[in-house]
Amino acid sequence: MSSTLYEKLYTAKPDFNQIDINLNQKDSSSQVKVGGKIASLKGASSVNLISDNIRNFKDTIKSIYNIVLVLIVSAALLSFIVLFTLTNININERMREIATIKVLGFYDKEVSHYVFRENIILTFFGTCFGLFIGKIIAGYVIGTAEVDMVMFGRIIYPSSYFISAILTIIFALVVNSVMMKRLKDIDMVEALKTVE
Repeated sequence: MSSTLYEKLYTAKPDFNQIDINLNQKDSSSQVKVGGKIASLKGASSVNLISDNIRNFKDTIKSIYNIVLVLIVSAALLSFIVLFTLTNININERMREIATIKVLGFYDKEVSHYVFRENIILTFFGTCFGLFIGKIIAGYVIGTAEVDMVMFGRIIYPSSYFISAILTIIFALVVNSVMMKRLKDIDMVEALKTVE
């Protein structure tokens, strides 16, 4: 803001309390030396080097990237564990039903389609709901994590939605393929003998 605009807006003369200096020497030792000389002057209360601010900002962003990476890996593992556990419970609860279907002559592929169809439908609806709720939660987390000196972007790119949805679907397919062996190994006689 120019001093003329300041006077027009506030009807008072501006009280200058900051000096910006652009040094020709870009190396840090020269900047520190000049900064030390300025700090020793009578009217100077502090010296702020832009290079220090940039370095601190980069360090902060690097730390945030590491935290985000840990959160992504944790979410992926949690997704895998939840899908695996739910599928395992589903198979255990329906052991007699699956054995009956196999005795009636259904092939392993047909049995797996029958059992895993629920997983695929639930994964689809869970992914859609998660993408919607995720946007709200991301806005809250970003707003909470901001400080006075740093503001984070609030734009979530379409590629982020696409990648998270694809990863969830891949986890569901991996769990289904792992549990396929479990379906093949069901002892039909033992399963049909159990009393519920």
